[in-house]
Amino acid sequence: MNNESIFLLANNFQAKHYLIEHVKKPQALCQPAAEVDKQKCAQLLHRVTMAIFCFSNYVFAFQRQSVLAVD
Repeated sequence: MNNESIFLLANNFQAKHYLIEHVKKPQALCQPAAEVDKQKCAQLLHRVTMAIFCFSNYVFAFQRQSVLAVD
């Protein structure tokens, strides 16, 4: 899998919209620790982790499909 394939997969991956809608105020990342909403941070971390997991599965399925197509 080359860089162009990875770029195309990332652009077509649906979870990116799900993540972007939850990061509307990037300045919130620079707040002092006492002012940070820990629940929102935990939710965002969970969403990012799940998106990475889903994207990894998406790439794996794409690679597997490509290998099967060659055989």
